[in-house]
Amino acid sequence: EIARIPLFIAHPGFLGGGRRRALSQAIDLMPTFLDLFGVAPPPTVQGTSLLPLLAEDHALRDVAIFGMFGAATNVTDGRYTYFRYPPDPLTQTLYEYVLIPLHQKNPFGVEELAEAEIFPGFGFTQGMRLMRIPARPGVKTREAPQGYFEDTTTALYDLAEDPGQVRPVQDPAVVARLVDGMTRIMRAHEAPQEAFTRLSLHPPLPSAGSSTPGFN
Repeated sequence: EIARIPLFIAHPGFLGGGRRRALSQAIDLMPTFLDLFGVAPPPTVQGTSLLPLLAEDHALRDVAIFGMFGAATNVTDGRYTYFRYPPDPLTQTLYEYVLIPLHQKNPFGVEELAEAEIFPGFGFTQGMRLMRIPARPGVKTREAPQGYFEDTTTALYDLAEDPGQVRPVQDPAVVARLVDGMTRIMRAHEAPQEAFTRLSLHPPLPSAGSSTPGFN
């Protein structure tokens, strides 16, 4: 439910049909809907309108990242996919940053909130401070009941030759390029330091004039 999701757009101005190869993501939907009504997206939006693709196929981004909290962080350029796992998923440090202490279905428990800290926030929270709460093993780190993980090997796949992603390949140059793209996107989205540390990544230094917060 997080990757290779089919996307169909029916637009009365483009009835001929066609297929596009551009990498799109769910974050592109909101700016696309706004574009339909001639409304510019807020400056904090990282997605891009898909409407120009209907007239002509072109690249929206060189890579896209995806993944699940506590598991791998993955990146693809449309040809290759790279899955990067923490060296030891059972000992990684993870935090949840919330404005309301609520999981998807249940509120945070007393034992969780006992270790909560006030976090100054991110750029996209527009000055609002957050609660930083350590993620519970077995709940947010995807720890198996037996205490082990399945299929947690960092790997690179060539989708052109192996669309089912069952035969890992070795290509250090491709990995380096994808990792560079991954770190660049994580920084653009203000990923906290532990998101890099758990994957043995080094966040790139901010460029001149950059004011991206959250990387103290």
